[in-house]
Amino acid sequence: MLPAHGNSQDARHGPPSLQGATAAVEDARPRASAAPAVPPYLAGLEAERLLVCENYPIKNVFAVVSWGCAATQWLARILNSHPNIYCVPAANYFRSHIGGTPYLDGVEYLRVLGTQASAFAAAGDVHGVSAEAVLKLRGAFGNRFGCAVVVREPIARLRSQFALFDRFAGFRSWNVDYVARYADLGTILPVDTYENRLALHGIASLNRIETESALATIWRSEDLTTKGAKLSAFIDEITRGTVRADESWADAAIALPPVPSPPSRGSPHPQIEDWHIDAIRRIVTPQAWDLYSALGYDRSDFL
Repeated sequence: MLPAHGNSQDARHGPPSLQGATAAVEDARPRASAAPAVPPYLAGLEAERLLVCENYPIKNVFAVVSWGCAATQWLARILNSHPNIYCVPAANYFRSHIGGTPYLDGVEYLRVLGTQASAFAAAGDVHGVSAEAVLKLRGAFGNRFGCAVVVREPIARLRSQFALFDRFAGFRSWNVDYVARYADLGTILPVDTYENRLALHGIASLNRIETESALATIWRSEDLTTKGAKLSAFIDEITRGTVRADESWADAAIALPPVPSPPSRGSPHPQIEDWHIDAIRRIVTPQAWDLYSALGYDRSDFL
C-alpha cells in the first residue's frame, strides 16, 4: 500500500501549502450583513408597507391631548400654518365617520401622519389621540414623540360641550350608560333622558384633568390664543425643540380670528341649570378643582 501523496496529511484537506490559501478564499467570500433594526414604531409591518415608511421617513410626531371645546380646531389650524409643521384636527375621527375607514389611534395613527408628512420637521394631531395611547406612543417613538395637554376654563368649556351635545343628541353618538353610577353619589336627573345623561357625561369629563396631568404639561387654551410667547413655547415643547416659532410668526398667528362654533339647535351658550350645579358639586372631584386652581382658574361662586 502506497502512502498518501506527499505526506501523511489527510488528503481531504489538501497539501499544507494550499490550506492557508483555501482559508483566505473562504474569508474573502461576502458575508450576509445583519438586517438593520426596525424601530419600534414600524414593528410588525409587512415588507411593502415597511418600504413605504422607509422611503418617507418619519422625523418627529406629536399629540395634543384634549377632549375638545378648548379652541382645538383653531390650534390645529395655527400649528398647520407653520411652514415646518403638519397638523390635523382629529383626522382619525373624520376619516372613520365620514370616509368609513377603520378608526386609528396611537402608534398606527401617528405612523400614518408622520409618513404622510415626511417633508415636514414635525407632524401631529390635536384632539384625536386618546390619553390612553400616550404611554405606548412614548415607548414606540421615543425622543421623536412630543405631547401636551390643552384645557379651558371648566364652566365655559362645559357650556360649549352642552351646545355640541345639543347639536348631535339625536344620533346617540356617545355611550352614556356609565353615568348611571352617579346616582350612588346622590345625583338626581330631572328626567332620565339621553340628553340629560349627556350633561352628566360632560360634567364627568371635567375630571379627566386628573389623568391628563400625569401625561404631559397642561396648557391653557386662553394663553395659547392670546400670547405669542406662550404659543412659541408650546410649539417648542410638542416638537421637542426641532421647530422654532419666532415672535413675529407667533404674534401674527394669534391675531387670526377664531374658528366659528358649529350651529346649535338651541342657545349657543346653554344655561347651567340648578340640577347641573348639584351634579357638578357631586361629580367633579376636589383633586380636579385643585388642578384647575393651580392653573389659575377661579372657582365658580356656586362651588
